[in-house]
This record gives sequence, structure tokens and C-alpha cells, in this order.
Amino acid sequence: VEFFDNGDGMISYQISNMQRDNTSAIGYKLQVVGLWDKYTQLLDVDLDAIEWPGERRPASNCSYPCGVGEAMELHQKRCCWACVRCLDYQYTTTQNGITLCHNCPPNQWPDQETRTTCMDMESVHIDPTSPMGAALVALATVGIGLSSLVFVLFLQNNRHPLIKASSRELSYCMLAGITLSFIGLFALVVTPTKTICFLCEVTIVVAFTLIYTPLAIKTIRIWRIFEAGRLMTKKPRCVSCSSQMMLTAIFVAAQAVTISVWSVKNPPKPVAISTGSGNREIFCNFPFGPFVTCMSLNLLLLLVSAVFAVKARNLPDNFNECRFISFCTLSTILLWVAFLTSYFTTLTVFRALFLALMVFSNGCIMHGGLFLPKLYAVYFVKKIDVGPAEMSSMTKS
Repeated sequence: VEFFDNGDGMISYQISNMQRDNTSAIGYKLQVVGLWDKYTQLLDVDLDAIEWPGERRPASNCSYPCGVGEAMELHQKRCCWACVRCLDYQYTTTQNGITLCHNCPPNQWPDQETRTTCMDMESVHIDPTSPMGAALVALATVGIGLSSLVFVLFLQNNRHPLIKASSRELSYCMLAGITLSFIGLFALVVTPTKTICFLCEVTIVVAFTLIYTPLAIKTIRIWRIFEAGRLMTKKPRCVSCSSQMMLTAIFVAAQAVTISVWSVKNPPKPVAISTGSGNREIFCNFPFGPFVTCMSLNLLLLLVSAVFAVKARNLPDNFNECRFISFCTLSTILLWVAFLTSYFTTLTVFRALFLALMVFSNGCIMHGGLFLPKLYAVYFVKKIDVGPAEMSSMTKS
């Protein structure tokens, strides 16, 4: 008996192949196709004599080479492995015949052809050439055009009793705020920079203040005039045109100074967020404190308008502007609720989209609820009667 150095017995082996045999009782036979010689330690196999179950000879591989973007997961035997897909932000390297995954540095992404190198991410943002940017530009243009048309028609009918009775000076302030908000949309479709983000934040905040401050003052004025007319014959104080404009200027100036100074100390800036597809989305990130505080003040003005509009809902039928104001304020409050929940739960360029849609929708609600009905009445209603309390103040406008 002979043994190898490792203790295995020295023995020769016959290699047999089970082949079909119609003459056999079981339909198969063992056919010798090779020999392992213990003396020469050579394997002699007649490959042509082997019958394979299929047309092709089966591959004898422990593992197959891994594809692009795949790494080797070694088994207990280093000659065998499983191929595992690397994460999207990982590239592959081969060391000592073993392929491994590695994370790309920040702001880089693996090349999609070989996945062996990392490349700088492509920065993307809303621009006028993209479908989203083109849509925002179109909305802003339509909004500015509508505001300009309303302004021209109001000027043409500046002496009309209905226009004069609706606090035309405050109406012009609101039109200026609506137009300014539409202009601010263009800042959302250019390359974000610190300057652009600063202008965008200040413009939108001041625009909303310029809309809601005259609206609140107008609503309070209407309620005070009719309430005073019910209780006394003397006209209440601070309902003149100059008083209204002074209050509006004070509120708007205070808000503009607040947001400007606060934004200088804590400026908005462009931020880049990886989208997981090799791109970085760049958008303006407004600091929570300044933006939310100033917007909350604007929302407070809107709530004040809604409260006094509801209180004045029982005004005479010949002066029902408060009903339109109630519709505008309540609709805008619902719009704000939808905007706030969407804006602060999103951290992509969709923030800019939500802000743009909110600005555009707010302007459309104001036009549809306050300005277009007046113009319709001016051009298509033959007999217009305004309330006596308003007529007394109208004559001094």
C-alpha cells in the first residue's frame, strides 16, 4: 500500500460517463472516458467520448467575473465569490485580483460606463430653458400682464363711483404688491447666488406685506365706518385717504427694513442637495427665523382681514365688498396651509416650485376676488349704488 506525502492513498481512478443505451434494461450504461494514473499523476480524458445532457458543454467555473459596478464577496474558499452590486454613489477598484466598492468623495459621482472613477456632480437648477422654468416664466408673464391690464383699466375709470368708493389708493398699493410678487418669480428661474436669494426673499416678503396691509386696513376701515354710522353720526378717526396711506407706508417700511437687516445678518444662500442620480439640485434656502417670522406677520395681517371681513358680512346689499374680501382671505388662508405643509417638508428644487405656485395663486385669488368683479361692474352693470357711509368718505377721496 502506498501513500502520498499528505496521507492520501495512491490509487488510480476510472472516469465514467453515464450514457443512454437502448439495449440496457435501465436504458443507460457507464462508459469509461478517462483515467487518473496514480503513478504518472496525469489525467487522460477523451472529451469526444463524453455525452453531455445539452448541446453545449457545461462550464466548469466556481465563479464568473463580476460586471460593471459589482464587487466580489468572497466565500470561504478564495477562488469562489459572489458578485454584489455596489451602491449608486460607490466606485470599484481591483486589488490583488479582488474587486471592492468604495464611496466617492462628497459632491462626486461614479462614471456610469466603468464605475472605476469618480466625477464631479452636475449642478442643476430651475432655469428658463427647462420645462419647469419655462412654465414659471409663463405664469409670471401672465400675472404681470393681468396686473398691468387691471391697473390701466382702474386708471381709465379712476373717477368712477365704484372705484372711488373701494379705496382706490389702497387698491393701487395692492396692485403694486401683486405685480411685485409676480416679478419675484423671475428670481426663482435664474442661477441661485447669494444676491439672487437675498433679492428673492426680500421681494416676496415685501410683496405680500404690500398686498395684505392695505387689505387689512381697508377691511377695518369698512367695518369702522358702518359701525360708527350705526352708533353715531360723527365719522370715526383715521379713515381718510392720507391716514390709510400713512399706515400702509409704516407697515410696509417696517417689514422691508426688518427682513433686509435680518437677511444681511443671517443671509439666505444657495444650497446643493444630491438627488441620487449624479446631479446636485441647487436652490435658495431661506433661513427659518427671518423668513418664517416675516411671513407669519403677513399671515397675521391676512387673518385680521378675514376676521373683520366676517364681522362686516351683514353690511347693506348695496355695499358687499366685504363678501369678496371674505372669499379672498379664506381662500388665501387655505392656500397658505397647503403651502406651508408642502414647503417645509421638502428639501429640493420643489421648494421653489411650491413657492412660485403659492405666489401665482395668491395673485390670481386677489385679482379674481377684488379687482375683476369691480371692473365687471364698471363695464357691464348699468346702475351701481354705493353705501351712504362710503359715499361720504368717497367725496373726499
